[in-house]
Amino acid sequence: MQAVNVGIPQGSPVSPILYILFAAPLHRLFGPAARDRDLRRVRLISYVDDNLLYVASNSAEENVRILQKAYDEAHKWAVENGLRYDAEKKDFIEFVAPRTSSDATGEIVLRDGTVEAVEKLSSFRWLGVHFDSQLRFKQHVDKISASAKQAAGGMVMLMNTQKGMRVSDSRRLYIACIRSRLTYAAAVWWRGLERVEPGRPHKRRRRGSDGRLRIPPPDADETKKNTESASHAKKLDSAQHAALLRAFPAFKTTSKSSLQVEAACPPMDLVLDHCLDQAALRIAGMDPHNPVRTRVTIVTAKASAILPSTEVSRAMPPPISFDDSRAAVTRPYSTRLTALAKRLPDNIEPATSSMQRGSAGSLGSHAQVYIEGRADWKLPEAGKALDRAEANNSIEIYTDGSLLDDGSRISGAGWVIYKDGQVLERDHQCTGQFCEVFDAEAVALMRGTARGVALAILLNA
Repeated sequence: MQAVNVGIPQGSPVSPILYILFAAPLHRLFGPAARDRDLRRVRLISYVDDNLLYVASNSAEENVRILQKAYDEAHKWAVENGLRYDAEKKDFIEFVAPRTSSDATGEIVLRDGTVEAVEKLSSFRWLGVHFDSQLRFKQHVDKISASAKQAAGGMVMLMNTQKGMRVSDSRRLYIACIRSRLTYAAAVWWRGLERVEPGRPHKRRRRGSDGRLRIPPPDADETKKNTESASHAKKLDSAQHAALLRAFPAFKTTSKSSLQVEAACPPMDLVLDHCLDQAALRIAGMDPHNPVRTRVTIVTAKASAILPSTEVSRAMPPPISFDDSRAAVTRPYSTRLTALAKRLPDNIEPATSSMQRGSAGSLGSHAQVYIEGRADWKLPEAGKALDRAEANNSIEIYTDGSLLDDGSRISGAGWVIYKDGQVLERDHQCTGQFCEVFDAEAVALMRGTARGVALAILLNA
């Protein structure tokens, strides 16, 4: 017996690409392109194998019904592909406006068990961030502050007022191991000490000083303080001070401001604001076709700070409107993402992209890949693989790998590209004696897809 050398090595850069192709059918079950009307209101967010389903409406019972239906579809797809969702790692949370009466259901009954809703004063963790039902992130700040203090306790043995490691090395260790915990995902939960409320436009005419009736200009933007952010900054400053006392040769009675100056570590509100600026820079430098940058202008009636009006996204807006008043038609409203993008006043030249330039458009207008793994397909039947209305505008790519059985163990990859039943390209490649059939199939998939994209760009030019 000998070990089978197939698959991809641990940490291979091709691993996330292959997983995206594998999980793509799951994402197509939900969203605007879903076949079921209810599932069109569901959004699926994934980070590798961590999935999140969410839906919004004016009724908690309606949300539960749609989520049950969505989970049934996801569970069915998982079973068909040999996967299983862990029953102990499910969380259910209901977000309710803080100033409205809560009609939360309290639980959701799924086919593999009942999941209790997260309590109002509790939270659940997803991708390292603790979410509460009102998105105040108080529990998240409490947990990361406690975690930072616990990690700082391990630095006591490394330095004191008489001996230990150098101060520069201790500061570097603090920034890498402790402050990184306090600033993790700051763009999600930190809003700044102040916020700008946009001025409300007027609809009714008013008589001016000259006696004429006219619609007055919109109210000026108003700057307000975020009391919750001030509370968060106070807790984080306390955690930073406790960590600096252990990481630097300082006495316990040293004041916060003095220790921050000597350690060259600013207050946490300034550090977190810098994290927001860095996140805004990343968004502004993205390609216009990037989904994150495209999402920036979905919920604004005006062009944002980083996208001109000619590139305002046509992607689907949030499932429900946040404001039913007449003024909401012309008044732009923002999310944390749009507020983050508006921290930059000017455009930043994005990275170059090989994608065809033009309007960002909706996500459904971009080229999409559909993979059908069948062992009995035949080339003369090409053009019938996709049962979709836009199949006439699709390019079909058939790939396969093979291995000779005559003892030479020579493998090869081949691909055929069709459009409207006509052969656009037919080619092959020898992959040698040291590749298995799986490797040849992967090469065929890669080369065929690359040629298909190139031909699609050429035909659309």
